Amino acid sequence: MRWGLYGGFYLILALMFMMARRVIPFFIEKAIESKVEINNSRILDIGSLVIFVVFMISDIMAPDSLFTMLLAVVLFWLHCTRLYGWYCHEIWRIPMLWSLYVAYCFLVIGFALKAGTWFYGISPFLSLHAFTYGGIGLMTLAMMARVSLGHTGRNINQPPPFMPWAFFIIIIGAIFRVILPIFDAQNYLFWLKIAQLCWIIAFILFILSYTKILLRPRIDGQRG
Repeated sequence: MRWGLYGGFYLILALMFMMARRVIPFFIEKAIESKVEINNSRILDIGSLVIFVVFMISDIMAPDSLFTMLLAVVLFWLHCTRLYGWYCHEIWRIPMLWSLYVAYCFLVIGFALKAGTWFYGISPFLSLHAFTYGGIGLMTLAMMARVSLGHTGRNINQPPPFMPWAFFIIIIGAIFRVILPIFDAQNYLFWLKIAQLCWIIAFILFILSYTKILLRPRIDGQRG
């Protein structure tokens, strides 16, 4: 059962990394007025994917082993290097950019927490929720918000007023779900409830913001 569950989870996570590598630097280059040019290392691209596959197999076959933790450290370093190469301070003016960037940060934090399972005795489930709640959850919300605008003929850099708040709320929820339990495990269930509430509120804001947009024809008159 564990092989199936974690195998499926890591395949989704691999898809997230591949998709993010494709779209995040592209979106940054297109949205920043100062014409930023992001250079991606092919060695880093290939290395991060190959090592991730080894990490995935290792964690499924030998969960929480020292070898798995060392791979997590290497992946943390590789993806931090990638984030540094993508960084541009102007992304913080555009919610559709900083939401994706922060989501990728949570994916990277997941590797750090995974390594912390061996070296500091951190619960292995905190890394899982860094990957899923903070990383996959926020990135999914941000991508849905962006493509829903683009595919209805709207300006992708002008989201509905509620959406920056939805991004912010889900980030707060990820902090309660992933970070606070490290420092205060006694109130874990309380932090969990707050995280659940933040998740629900964030996606309700998406529904309120996009229901009319998705049910109406494109504003530019094109099909789709």
